[in-house]
Parts: sequence; structure tokens; C-alpha cells
Amino acid sequence: MKNTNQFSLFLIALPLALIVFATGCKKSSQNVAQDPSAHYSAMLKNYQDASLNDSRLVSYHTHAGTGSHDSCFVYLHGYHQCDSLFSSHFYEYCHTIYSNHSGNGEHHMGENGEGNHESGECGLDSIHYGSGHHKFGDDDSLIYQKMQHYSMMGNLSEDALKCYTDMQNLRSNHDKNHNYH
Repeated sequence: MKNTNQFSLFLIALPLALIVFATGCKKSSQNVAQDPSAHYSAMLKNYQDASLNDSRLVSYHTHAGTGSHDSCFVYLHGYHQCDSLFSSHFYEYCHTIYSNHSGNGEHHMGENGEGNHESGECGLDSIHYGSGHHKFGDDDSLIYQKMQHYSMMGNLSEDALKCYTDMQNLRSNHDKNHNYH
């Protein structure tokens, strides 16, 4: 009789253990939302660096005579390096926002909002990685438009939007501020 009671308990405990195990597996396989603030912090730093290098260029061109312009090229290189890094962090920021709010962190945005798992690219991926012309302001503008298209703008922080706008303005005014040689 003792063996029969143990066997009955085993039959009751086994399904319960399987349910607990299956529930635990489902939770661990779900994606945890990523925090986009690290990408925002990097965007802000790159904007600040690009802004500093741009103001140094303006100052140098304003006060420079006909002498050597070596430092001009150093600042110019620094400006463009920060400019490209800003775009990378803006892309990562937007992609993180999209992944966190699409209902599936692995989902990618296709042209019409559908998943595009075969290519591994989404509307943001193809803009960011497919652009060969390296006009980062244009790429960022397209990414911004994609976020509007997918109704994700409400998920971007006001600070990130201001940083994006400030960087676009810096880029727009960059060539106007300098008489490059």
C-alpha cells in the first residue's frame, strides 16, 4: 500500500514539475527590454565632441592667417569621426526603442512593417548599413522618418530628439561656417 501511495504522489508531482519547468523555460527565453540610455549618452558625447571640434574649426579659420593649416585638418577629421559615431549611436538608440516596443526583441522592421527575418535587415538596418554615400545627416533623417512611420516617436526621449535636432543643425551649418582649402 505504501508503494501505491508513493506512486500516486509521483503521478501528481510529475505533471506539476513539468508545468513549473515549462513555465520557467518560457520566462528565460523571453527577451529582456534593453535600456537605450547608454546609446543616448554616447550620442550626446559624440555631438558635444563634434560641436567642440566644429567651433575650433570656425575659430581657426576666423583667426588664421596664411600659415599652416595642419590643425584645421586635425579638427576636421575629429568632427567627421564624431559625426559618424553619432549616427551609429542614433541608429542603435532607435533600434533599441523599436525592439523594446515591437512586442518581440528579435523582430525587424520590413518595408511595410512586417517581419523580415530571412535577410536579418529591417527598415533601419538597410538605411544604416546600406548607405554608401556616407552623408550621415541624410541617413539619420531617414532613420528618423522610419521611426515616425512605425509610430515610435513617442518612445524617444525629448533629450534624444533635441540631441538629434542639434546634430542635424550642426551638420547643416558646418559647411556654411568654413572656407575649406
